[in-house]
Amino acid sequence: EGGFLTADILRQARQAGPFPVAGPKLARAITLFASLLPAAEGLDLLETALELGCNELAELGLGQRNGEEGQGPRQQAAPQPAEAPSELPINH
Repeated sequence: EGGFLTADILRQARQAGPFPVAGPKLARAITLFASLLPAAEGLDLLETALELGCNELAELGLGQRNGEEGQGPRQQAAPQPAEAPSELPINH
């Protein structure tokens, strides 16, 4: 009705008949729609697509809904800051 792809619409489409929820083009479209939705709805869309088989979205670190550990960029440790040298060589 509104023209947005949501988690509910994705689930309804999957229940209506089998279709592949996979592929880089679909993953890009889902990511784009998710970015236009309110944060909670966008995350729900991404997690639903992943649950339905859009494995290209696995790199986003989703999966906490099912008790899985996320493994994407958001789950990586923050880089440690580099230490500044205590003395700088100065050429006279």
